[in-house]
Amino acid sequence: MSGEVLVQDGEAGVVCVTLRHTGRLNAMSRTMWRQLRSVFEDIQASNARCVVIAGEGGAFCAGGIFRNTPASGLTQPRCATFTKTTCGAA
Repeated sequence: MSGEVLVQDGEAGVVCVTLRHTGRLNAMSRTMWRQLRSVFEDIQASNARCVVIAGEGGAFCAGGIFRNTPASGLTQPRCATFTKTTCGAA
């Protein structure tokens, strides 16, 4: 997958997932959450045995970008709802 998340299949069931939003220190955008959800669904359906998650550039991940999303002004319950609807977390 291209875009803000890069996936590379390695040897012996190892999959490398790289966060590529370097202009924001790989802070998680709504697009990244959706891409990661799709990536992990694909990985779950594969024969991968290990997933390595890395960040491109000088940072792994600086957090989340919530500006211009329906969840702006998050409270604890709204944050949980945002996470559940965006990335399918329970």
